[in-house]
Amino acid sequence: ISLHTLLPVGSYNMANIEGDLILDYGQPNESYEGIGKGSVNLENMPLIRDANGPLGSPTSDSKRAMIDTAAETVLTLIYTFNEIEMLSEYVQYAAQTISEHCQATIIETKIATI
Repeated sequence: ISLHTLLPVGSYNMANIEGDLILDYGQPNESYEGIGKGSVNLENMPLIRDANGPLGSPTSDSKRAMIDTAAETVLTLIYTFNEIEMLSEYVQYAAQTISEHCQATIIETKIATI
């Protein structure tokens, strides 16, 4: 999906997410452990957070919400800063690709902005 859209894409295991997701910006000194990257600085970065704090951004996904072999429900986000006019097409492509290659049975799509 990233190669097709040339945009950052993050996928998250919904079993590791608590409460509502909020699209937000990182606060001063805010970070999380990135997958294979150690601590990721989130200050001023667009990110998503749940009741337990930040879990994803355009630069790196968090280890806390990473996909593993037990994942049954997955959230995939396409992060964009200026491709709004193409976003609907990209979301449709992502849904089709995930359905085709991951045998996803239910796909819900939404577009959110901050």
